[in-house]
Amino acid sequence: MFEQLDPVVISLVDVVIAITVTLFLGLFIGFIYRKVTPGSSYSASILYALLYLSMIVSLVMMIIFNQIARAFT
Repeated sequence: MFEQLDPVVISLVDVVIAITVTLFLGLFIGFIYRKVTPGSSYSASILYALLYLSMIVSLVMMIIFNQIARAFT
């Protein structure tokens, strides 16, 4: 009835590469946010949230990968 789930093996190199790429993409998005937002409404906490959320989403996507059962647990 239930299929045997194969464990997802994620190497440390893949994790470091994913975090590095998302860090740079998050910095790029933060740079755009800083240039587009007027000085009075600029918030550094939003910039940090953009960076952290991009890296967290990247890690979650690596964990879920291709398994629907793991995605909904």
